[in-house]
Amino acid sequence: MSPDGSGLTLVLDDGSGGLKDLPDLLAQAGRDKVVYADNIDDARSGLDGKAPEIAVINCAAGPEQAEALLASLAARPSWTIAGASSAQAKGAEFLRAAMLARFNDILTLPAEADALN
Repeated sequence: MSPDGSGLTLVLDDGSGGLKDLPDLLAQAGRDKVVYADNIDDARSGLDGKAPEIAVINCAAGPEQAEALLASLAARPSWTIAGASSAQAKGAEFLRAAMLARFNDILTLPAEADALN
């Protein structure tokens, strides 16, 4: 996971909770400024007008929807990571859509601590 700074990290999950363990894993990796939200209103409230350095977004519904959610926050983080199942992450269509949506990386779910280094 990059960048190496200590800025704010947004974890934007969905109803499935695929990223629910990520804040604890991020804390173990030394990132303590984490906003976890499972909907756009909670994300907006948690960010309180601040721009995240990193955003990890659950892409179960596809990268396009995740990009639209991020755009609705009017925030463009330095680094955007797609949270996806291993099956999604292997699919050429998903990878193409993630590249077009300008995701910097893909984190397969469930997330593991070694994937955050």
